[in-house]
Amino acid sequence: MKSVRNVYQNLLDIERIKEIIILAAKGKKKRKEVIDTLNDIDNCANQILEMLRSGEFKQRPVKHRTIKERGKKRLLTISPFFPNRILDYIVTETLKPYIRKSMYEYCVGNVDKRGISYGKKVTARNYKKYKYYIKLDICKFYPSVKAEKLLGFIRRKVQDERFCNLCAFVVGACDELPIGSYYSQWFSNWFLEDVDHYIKEELKVPFYIRYVDDMVLMGNNKRKLLNAMYNVSRKLEEKGLRLKEKAQVHQPQDKPIDFLGFRFGKEVRLRQRTFRAINKRVAKIRKKKHICVSQARSLLSYTGWLAQIKQGYSYYISEIRNTAKNGLLRRIVSKYEKTHRTALPKLQETV
Repeated sequence: MKSVRNVYQNLLDIERIKEIIILAAKGKKKRKEVIDTLNDIDNCANQILEMLRSGEFKQRPVKHRTIKERGKKRLLTISPFFPNRILDYIVTETLKPYIRKSMYEYCVGNVDKRGISYGKKVTARNYKKYKYYIKLDICKFYPSVKAEKLLGFIRRKVQDERFCNLCAFVVGACDELPIGSYYSQWFSNWFLEDVDHYIKEELKVPFYIRYVDDMVLMGNNKRKLLNAMYNVSRKLEEKGLRLKEKAQVHQPQDKPIDFLGFRFGKEVRLRQRTFRAINKRVAKIRKKKHICVSQARSLLSYTGWLAQIKQGYSYYISEIRNTAKNGLLRRIVSKYEKTHRTALPKLQETV
């Protein structure tokens, strides 16, 4: 990636700041602080502009909440919308085009048009071509990316002192890469960019794909894959990261690749935990004979998972469509959205 230069001056545009405020509000329009910001968008944008011009930034205190996700406890960081999340979006949206340009083609997750569906298609297309695979996982990835290391990485990439100071203010608000922050999604991939290129260009692994901190390497030589694992481990240690444990080389036919919520073996199947969750949701709806908005959204999401596997359509017909006939799920969600919609302010057209 070439050095990023002279980007700070582009931030001093009131209309661009309003666009970023509206972008940051997507999906959060029911929150009171978001509604208040949108209703007073001119004043809020002017305050952000004044911060950028003076270089004196202010943030409100963040809150933390521990959640349990997939059997793991995670510390979630909850930032106030104004000005914390807006400054977060300003930094990320400025760097996003540069990050995408140099990003490894099979780096999936937290990236537009490179989600789980894309990763599944790529993996399904390639895993039968190779005899062996090895799956690597970084231990406590987000907490291990310290702000000091990340800022040093940013300063090597960005040759704009004022923008680096803004990044230092935003990133330095937490000691580590926070779960729940917008910039964390992109900076996590950016931070591992050189590892991706090292695996493909120097280690020359035949096929490699990464989803955030989960890596899958494939090839026909067992010894080369093991050697790649040791080299990747040393590369990660330079960044203050380490692999969870010594992984083993397997054959997909003997032990399916558990990746992206799927199992890639003799055929592609859903992970058992996901399949049990779908069955549990359908059974609960049948028992109560009522579908609320959250259940409708959940089932619609699950139909997306089912569409990825061969047996998914027949399961959808026999279980889900019989439970919610004639597009009932979409009607429930659509009706709720129409009755709870908050209008976003329109920006004035500029010549």
